[in-house]
Amino acid sequence: MRRLLLAPMAVAALATGCSTFDTDVVARVADAELTSTRLDDLTGALATDAPEGDAGVARQVIGFWARIEAVKWAFERDAIDVTDDDRDAAADSLNDPAAFPDFESLDDDVQAELAEWQATLDVLGDDLEYGQRAIAEADVWVSGRYGQFAPDGSGEILALALPTADPTS
Repeated sequence: MRRLLLAPMAVAALATGCSTFDTDVVARVADAELTSTRLDDLTGALATDAPEGDAGVARQVIGFWARIEAVKWAFERDAIDVTDDDRDAAADSLNDPAAFPDFESLDDDVQAELAEWQATLDVLGDDLEYGQRAIAEADVWVSGRYGQFAPDGSGEILALALPTADPTS
């Protein structure tokens, strides 16, 4: 993944059971949904040197998106504001070529989302406990097509394992 200011957040993650019939939804946190199209947009912006369709990169992006959305959900619940000034400062920092080369060339919607992520992290600051509680308390679901949250609370999205041998042999 590109080296970003977004990377310092490492919070625990737990998935809760939730089913969906919308096959375009990759992940959900509370009312926020990540669609496969949006996942493609974000993956293209964050991992420009990864092969198209790289499942490992997709899992990294989904995991990071879910952690950010959980914090945003907790902020809303706790009446913590991420202001337009926070977003503007975040966009300015991401616009620095040393922080994020070619940020200006990204689609406006992707730029806005990445600035929102950075602003959320800036407001969160060093409070990793808050982030860990947010992901544990939020209603999080990830499509089995992509994996599941690691049971160790690392926040990683793990690929679902397939059997390696016939169980009747």
